[in-house]
Amino acid sequence: MRLITIEADKIELQPPLWQNVEKILIEAGFKVENLSDELIALLNVPLHLKILLDIKARDANAAIPPSSQALLENIWQQRVIGGPNSSEKLSLIENISTKMAKDEELWVVRSLADDHIDAFQELQQGNILKLDDYNLRIGFDRIFSR
Repeated sequence: MRLITIEADKIELQPPLWQNVEKILIEAGFKVENLSDELIALLNVPLHLKILLDIKARDANAAIPPSSQALLENIWQQRVIGGPNSSEKLSLIENISTKMAKDEELWVVRSLADDHIDAFQELQQGNILKLDDYNLRIGFDRIFSR
């Protein structure tokens, strides 16, 4: 069944008011003076705001990155490159990505992580990787699967 054929009420979501976003940023300890229009638009997207707040929760010195790409790079540096298992995490991500590309699939069998249990758990906790609803397959969290 196609979703377009379902008779349902249409709901249009609006981005939050900038004043509300600004208040959240200030409460989190960010400086919000002189932000560019691009940054305001970036942080007005709830997902981007959540990502930034997650980064700040892990690093009190985190600043507002200049772009969405820099926001993702901060996550990558903090949750993949950082920490004691960085080479194991990178190896696991490379194995998973290679298998996904070869098979042209967004999910791979969970057994690919069997040799990297600690790295897999860290990447799961960091919202980089996730299991499907049946805990049988591994995929990237929605932030990195776009």
